[in-house]
Amino acid sequence: MTTTETGGNAFPATGYDAGGLTIRDYFAAKAMQGQRASEYSFMAPEDAAIEAYQVADAMLQCRKSDSDREAEKAKDSLIAFSCDMLDALYRAKTALTFAAQTSDAMEDDLKAIEAVIALATGNIAQ
Repeated sequence: MTTTETGGNAFPATGYDAGGLTIRDYFAAKAMQGQRASEYSFMAPEDAAIEAYQVADAMLQCRKSDSDREAEKAKDSLIAFSCDMLDALYRAKTALTFAAQTSDAMEDDLKAIEAVIALATGNIAQ
């Protein structure tokens, strides 16, 4: 996980990155402490740990600023749009491949679409 996903170190040392407990781990430990303190807690330890990290992830999500959440949504929308466009290009390539079998004039169009697909898949991978 990246620092953004874990929240970074819970108790950062000055001058160097000592690693260790992340904010996500700290939040999960606090959530599990609350769960286990309840006299009504009958969860298996593995299930309690999973739930504790789900609570920690929700807490980290709430810490994000509105602009971070909006940027994340915009990125997801752009990825979805890119995938839709790539799908359309593949469909066009399939249609042109079929048409090119009957007409030499379509071969240049097919090569152009193949070049755009190669460029698009390279950019999406980055």
